[in-house]
Amino acid sequence: MICAYLRQMQLFNVTFIADKHIGKELESWLLNTHLPIVKATGLFISERLLRVLNPQNDGITYCLQFIAENEDHILLYKQEFMSAVHQKAQEEFTERLFLIESLMEFVD
Repeated sequence: MICAYLRQMQLFNVTFIADKHIGKELESWLLNTHLPIVKATGLFISERLLRVLNPQNDGITYCLQFIAENEDHILLYKQEFMSAVHQKAQEEFTERLFLIESLMEFVD
């Protein structure tokens, strides 16, 4: 059973779907540019990069997951920082990248 503290935390997931030909370039960019920018906000207590092994598309799919102490930190990130970070991604990978965001809560 999950403790009350973990139940308050929220997971913010950003899925990046890209052409498979830019997979290594995207992975490097996510690790060396995107993650440091988001970490610098100080709004998340942990973050991780995952690669989807069985994507439902012909490209390559990565997920960036950020854990925040509460939804307020995620909302602040979305209001103050997210559009600039996503704009950098779109500029770097023009028309070769699709982003999906999702907010999740811990259930168990």
